[in-house]
Amino acid sequence: MSQTAFAYSKQSKDVNASRLLKSSAKVLKLLEFVGSRTTSVGLSEITTEFGGNRGTVYQQLQTLIQTGWIRQNPDGKYLLALKIVHFAKNSLDQSDIVTRMGPLLEQLAQVSGEAPAIAMLDIEDVLIIKRVESRQLIRADIRVGTRMPIMESAAGQILVSYASEERIENLKSRGIKIPSKNQIAEIKEKGFAIQIDSWQKGLSAVAVPLTISLEKEILSLSMACPTSRFDEKKTIAHLKLTLEQFKKTG
Repeated sequence: MSQTAFAYSKQSKDVNASRLLKSSAKVLKLLEFVGSRTTSVGLSEITTEFGGNRGTVYQQLQTLIQTGWIRQNPDGKYLLALKIVHFAKNSLDQSDIVTRMGPLLEQLAQVSGEAPAIAMLDIEDVLIIKRVESRQLIRADIRVGTRMPIMESAAGQILVSYASEERIENLKSRGIKIPSKNQIAEIKEKGFAIQIDSWQKGLSAVAVPLTISLEKEILSLSMACPTSRFDEKKTIAHLKLTLEQFKKTG
């Protein structure tokens, strides 16, 4: 092969690779878009809000269906497939959060009598990813998979306060209500966030930041209970002690 032919072949491969990467990025962005919705979404709505040619978006959706990442309802609308749950669990296992925090959550639930939970910031809201139930007869109705608004939850306020500037700006661009700069500064100074009757009437909670990896990824550790028996000082003390115990396991 001549040098000219080789150079052309290499250039052609580079161009094809670039196109392939851009195409892959668009499909992943589409997956993020569908995953950010709390309900199924139709093709017309996707093309209007997500953008792109209708035919191209349709082909991208078919790719995601064939690979098991999304599914299509009988009404033609699209939503995440349950395959994502398996990978979410693996992500937690890989970060060793289950191994290290599992016993501590159980201990916290026994000592406090309330329900501790771990949550993450998921696109536009807060997602509960691990929780130990309270033994109390009257307790907060929150389960793994429950979603909460950022501003109205203690976990959401913590997660945003310790998020990157890029993440905060992204939330603002989406019109998501988040704590102000002054509120974020106050939360970081205290090291915890509190909500009383904000998300659900009669429900109060405290949350603290939980660093789970070398990349300093932040989750929230919180405890929620009926406001009628909410003890702010005691709850904060329990959470801070658990954080100290967690750091010793690292």
